[in-house]
Amino acid sequence: MEALSPIINFGNNKFFFVVATNECAKGVLAFSIGEQSRITRWRDLNIPEFLIFLGILFHMGNVETNRYSDYWRKTYLYNLFTRHFMSRNRFLLILKCLWCGVNNLESLIDYFNKKIGIRQYLKGKRHKYGIKLCILTTPGWQGHTNKVVAKLLKHYLNTGRHVNMDNFYNSVDLADFLLRNKTHVTGTLRVKGGSIFRFNRAGSCVCKWKDQRDVLMISTKGQQILKPDMVIEYNKCMNRVDRHDQMMSYYTCEHKTMRWYKKVGIHIFQTMLLNAYFLFNMKMGKTMVYLEFREVVITKLLPPPPEGHRVDRQANRIHLPAQLPKDHKGNTKRRRCKYCWDTKKV
Repeated sequence: MEALSPIINFGNNKFFFVVATNECAKGVLAFSIGEQSRITRWRDLNIPEFLIFLGILFHMGNVETNRYSDYWRKTYLYNLFTRHFMSRNRFLLILKCLWCGVNNLESLIDYFNKKIGIRQYLKGKRHKYGIKLCILTTPGWQGHTNKVVAKLLKHYLNTGRHVNMDNFYNSVDLADFLLRNKTHVTGTLRVKGGSIFRFNRAGSCVCKWKDQRDVLMISTKGQQILKPDMVIEYNKCMNRVDRHDQMMSYYTCEHKTMRWYKKVGIHIFQTMLLNAYFLFNMKMGKTMVYLEFREVVITKLLPPPPEGHRVDRQANRIHLPAQLPKDHKGNTKRRRCKYCWDTKKV
């Protein structure tokens, strides 16, 4: 059904980024540049081409490489489809001139950049260097880790067992769920800020043990005291933010060498795609895997593949010395290796 297609929930064709990118390219061309500079071959960006650019950019989050140029390499190790839709130089030009704002706001942005520290260094994170962004989310999202634990313990619930887990899976909601199903849990717990209380109404105990470092533990044995409603409401709402950050980290399109404001712009595109994923699941009434949703959107953003295109199976092309037949005079004619000649190795 077309009304429930994932691309419908992603957005429409009215992107103001196209106009802003063209204006940025004009500003770059206004500076004194060399005759052989790549920017001299710039042509105005249009909406269909911008959609192709987005499709390639999203696919880079699904299939990661160290360099952008690797997506256009012809060797069988990097035999990707990108070169059939857009050249490498054109993609890098659009990425260079990509702009997501209005030029008359630059002075205001520069002013606040000096006042507010948006760049952060997170020592305990996998991606240590980041940019501080604020997002607005809605509560009511069940975590994926809870579903994993519930599925693994499907045949062991209501038997009085005791499960030990680390802080990747442990949460108060999961402990309450297991306790309702006559299963105890103990393990470390990630700190989410705010005050720490011993027990909640369901019977989950949270304690902080101090040694060489602080260790947060959770268990479901002991007494109960009331937890303030403000703490419950805060955790209910902030859980969506943590889940949003987790899913955004699965398929990142940003590279380390990219300027920070371009990372923010690409982060906006990623957020649009993630919000479209939520809306699609809400309308369908069932959950589609996020990777599958991304692949459907990418195929809709890109044009149909060229007819007759086939993958060059260079992995099966073995170029070893071979004995050639002799002619009628008994001489052997030397020939070039076709594989080395095609790949410019000779």
